[in-house]
Amino acid sequence: MQFETQREVKFVEPDVVPEVELRVHCDGPAEPSDSPEKPPVPSAMENSGATHSEPTVGTNYQAFSEGFGQTQTSRQPFSAKWEGSFKQAFNTAYFTVGTAAIATVCIIWKLPILWLAVVAFGFIALAAFRAAWDNRAHPADFAVNLPRGTRRSLRAAALLIPIPFFAIILAQPIAQEQLRQGQQLFTDGKYKDALVHFNMAATLNPMLEEAFMELADCYNFTYDYKSSLSNADKALQLDPTDGAAWASKAWALNAQDKYAEALPAALKAVNFAPESGQANHALADAYMNLGEYELALPPATKHVQIHDTESGALDLRANILEKLGRTDEAAKDRATSEKLDKSGD
Repeated sequence: MQFETQREVKFVEPDVVPEVELRVHCDGPAEPSDSPEKPPVPSAMENSGATHSEPTVGTNYQAFSEGFGQTQTSRQPFSAKWEGSFKQAFNTAYFTVGTAAIATVCIIWKLPILWLAVVAFGFIALAAFRAAWDNRAHPADFAVNLPRGTRRSLRAAALLIPIPFFAIILAQPIAQEQLRQGQQLFTDGKYKDALVHFNMAATLNPMLEEAFMELADCYNFTYDYKSSLSNADKALQLDPTDGAAWASKAWALNAQDKYAEALPAALKAVNFAPESGQANHALADAYMNLGEYELALPPATKHVQIHDTESGALDLRANILEKLGRTDEAAKDRATSEKLDKSGD
């Protein structure tokens, strides 16, 4: 029986040590990786001896928070000072004053729609104040990409819009002075010169009701009754309780023989201004020409009591007394009227 010779064979395992690379993430534990990667190739900056450090995201939140809003662009010293200190301070002051100017015009001109502009500019002023306070809000920090032309247009519009309101506020004292000069000329009987100043006052301040009222009265004395009615209506739109404007309107309608239209205006004039001689005269004139002589006499007498040195008041009452057949009383009024005219000459 033959036996095969058993040869002892030794297997030598190669001395291979597996390489394990540990990858470290910022916020997680280390994990092994069996796939070796190529070593990093030095960049040109590293070859030249310069050092370069990669930013670490999320490792220092406090430093990131403190740096938020700080732009890293290099500027000239003046521009850096302007951007950092003066720009937002200027914006805060300018838009605060602009908000106040718009609110003032809104109140003076009685235009509630302007309160929307007040709110908008108040918001801009508040945003500018916040930016100036902590210097951390900057357009570069937000993902808002607008073309340069659009940004410039918006900035120019924001700066230019308040300027007309500044001009309106500055014009108010001038309008009041024009009104005062017109009233003085009207008192002196220089009606055409007074019209120039009244029109200037109304142009500078279209919400100055007194200017339109004075225009209506002044146009009656220059016999331009259509212009008087137009300005009286403008005054009444601004103040429906102005007895003087109602009186001027009634006077202009009487002068055009529109007594039925003049009567309601004259009644409102006497209601709002019972001590106005012009209002009582207009009411008496309307009643008399409508044939209501008994109703015409009381306002005519009131007019004489208010303006006892005005010959026109006595003449009007004399006409009414004659219509009522009270000729003796009418004769006395006419005699007194003639004396006043002679003394005036």
